[in-house]
Amino acid sequence: MKSTNPNKKQRVIKQNTGCSLAFRFLISLLIIVILLTNPTSAIVVSGNTHLGVEVSEISPNPARPGEDLLIKVNVENVGDDPAKNVIVGIEEVSPFIFKYSTSEIYGSGTNTERFFQIDHIRQRSKVELNFHFRIDPNAESGDYQLEFTIKDNNETSLSKIIPVHVEGNPDLVLTGTEILPVKKGNSSSGAIVSGQEFYLRTAVKNAGNADAKNVRVMLNLNSSSPLIPLEDNVHFIENLSTGSSENISFKLLLGSNAPVQPYRIPLRITASNGAETFQIDKTQEIGINVLNRAKIDISSLKFDQGVPVKGQQVSIFVAIMGSSGSGKSTFLNQLGLLDIPTSGTVIINSIDTSKMSEKEKGNLRLHNLGYVFQDYALLPELSAIENVCLPLMMQGKSKEEYQRAASAVLISVGLEDRLDQFPSKMSGGQQQRVSIAKALAHKPRVLFADEPCANLDSLASKQILELFRKFNKEEDQTIVMVAHEDWHMEYVDRVIRLKDGVLES
Repeated sequence: MKSTNPNKKQRVIKQNTGCSLAFRFLISLLIIVILLTNPTSAIVVSGNTHLGVEVSEISPNPARPGEDLLIKVNVENVGDDPAKNVIVGIEEVSPFIFKYSTSEIYGSGTNTERFFQIDHIRQRSKVELNFHFRIDPNAESGDYQLEFTIKDNNETSLSKIIPVHVEGNPDLVLTGTEILPVKKGNSSSGAIVSGQEFYLRTAVKNAGNADAKNVRVMLNLNSSSPLIPLEDNVHFIENLSTGSSENISFKLLLGSNAPVQPYRIPLRITASNGAETFQIDKTQEIGINVLNRAKIDISSLKFDQGVPVKGQQVSIFVAIMGSSGSGKSTFLNQLGLLDIPTSGTVIINSIDTSKMSEKEKGNLRLHNLGYVFQDYALLPELSAIENVCLPLMMQGKSKEEYQRAASAVLISVGLEDRLDQFPSKMSGGQQQRVSIAKALAHKPRVLFADEPCANLDSLASKQILELFRKFNKEEDQTIVMVAHEDWHMEYVDRVIRLKDGVLES
């Protein structure tokens, strides 16, 4: 018989146990390393299914406020079994606005939900997903994070944090522009005569979403201009942070022989962002109007939009003024295509209206022009809302559409409690508000108003003019109004004067 050595058996058992412990230690160490590092991909293990996610593309990088962002990710199954019912989600956080996603699993279609399901991912294969976002236009420069989550059929989940750098750009604008005489005792609302010195004061503001560096604001006058700079014509600002502004001032002289015509004072603005990867070089103009005897009418001062460049769409509030019989209403009616001029042309939206048929003119008036008359032009047998609905009905809008639009515009003119009231039960000011609502209900390109305050007292007139100014400033509504009182000028951007049927200024 062979004898058995118990000590030798014990040594074998101890060796096997040592190997097992060493193997377990290595596995544990590997898991700890995976958990403590920040890999470019994340992995989840469920049975023999091994799911991972990695980012293959971020475009553009860095992302830009107001622009689209594409993130491509690969969801991969590196296991030996297929993965079923894989749910992929994206947590929408500011400044990222989720739009849609695309993938080969959708064919030619798109998915607009932030959470969606992949029915099947074969073993050792991957699915590419393309996520499309929009960056909030107001996003500031900085580093942000997007989180992707993946969950399989066994409720095992993982998340992947994707860092995205957003780099905004500065946007410089001029605000609060005014002209002040150099001599004390003259207010900013007075006139500047020829040969007089004055200050052009404004503030340069960074309205963008990144700091501006090396900002320069320069007078850019040509040699033939009657406006002469008297001091340094360049202002330098080393850094202008987002949302901040800085006041600047230029001292000028209006030449003694300045002709009677409008002028533009061009201000050139140059700057860059902090990384100097984005450059600003633009010119904004300040308009002044030189009247008779070379006076500058400060009330007609209009910055930027008041002096538009060719092709730029702007809104403006214009008053036509002149003595009785000077042709104000006739001129307005010709502009509004209610009268036909004996000579000359009226051009609207680059269209010569003299070449239009009466049907075409009627269609243009119905859809693009609005009218307010001094006698209100309301049908007495109809309520306020019914009067306002008329032009909308003529445009072919549905009952729901014209009632909703009529109610909204009547509320906007302060008549929310008089929608069903008849004109005979209203004051003159209230009737004129209904007339204004009727003219604005279809959102015309131009509103023509023929002495809308002629039959109103001063208080009601002021309320109507304030209403016009509100629509001009807040709703970008262009208004051409015949006025008869000098104090009306303080509400408008520009004054056109007529004398004996001829433009005087």
